[in-house]
Amino acid sequence: MDYIKQIFEIYHGNILLQPPCQSEIFSEIPQELRSILSISNGIQETMTTPLIDQREVIGWIIYPYDTIMSDTDFYKATYKIDGIVFASDGAGNPFVIKPNGTIVCFTGIDCEETEVANSLSNFFQL
Repeated sequence: MDYIKQIFEIYHGNILLQPPCQSEIFSEIPQELRSILSISNGIQETMTTPLIDQREVIGWIIYPYDTIMSDTDFYKATYKIDGIVFASDGAGNPFVIKPNGTIVCFTGIDCEETEVANSLSNFFQL
């Protein structure tokens, strides 16, 4: 599965790739996420500012590896979540890849997980 192509299509090309991750990626990171990080250490969403026709970064679609690790450590220590934090919904609620591959959105206020997709591939569906 070409996740980067899938993300490119969903965001209509409004993405910014990063250089590949140079860190050793821990084995706890799911393979599909490892494959993305080996090509681009995080993917940012962009938009064009109409008046000046300049592309601006507006957020992360997939976090860089260091952010994935630090956010995962934080949510495991603070909320005892099980899984890997790889992005957020833009409102501060992280998306987590669970050990079984499902994707959940975690809300810290309620300490609740809501399943949003049964796989990373389905998470990035058109």
